[in-house]
Amino acid sequence: MDEKQLKKLFEIYNQAVLAKDIDTIEKCTNILKQRLSAIDRKDENLSYLLKKIKRVHIDAQTLVAIELEQLKQKMEGIESNKQRDMAYTKTQLTNEGSKK
Repeated sequence: MDEKQLKKLFEIYNQAVLAKDIDTIEKCTNILKQRLSAIDRKDENLSYLLKKIKRVHIDAQTLVAIELEQLKQKMEGIESNKQRDMAYTKTQLTNEGSKK
């Protein structure tokens, strides 16, 4: 991976984090997994870009963790609402049965 490709990957990755685009973040992460070992870390220009990518990667990890936690909370809320609705329905059915 040359400097131009690495720079483009950084820009796409950074934009994905800013836009909270989880799919693109995943794609960039997968590309990094595949190509990171082939990058010459001794090259100063590439080393600088790698440091910038690392910063963006940390931001991406934080974003994904936050999004995951929010999703878990929503799912718990949905489950709680379902249980409440079921209890309400049972109560209504019991009340209708006792009126007859």
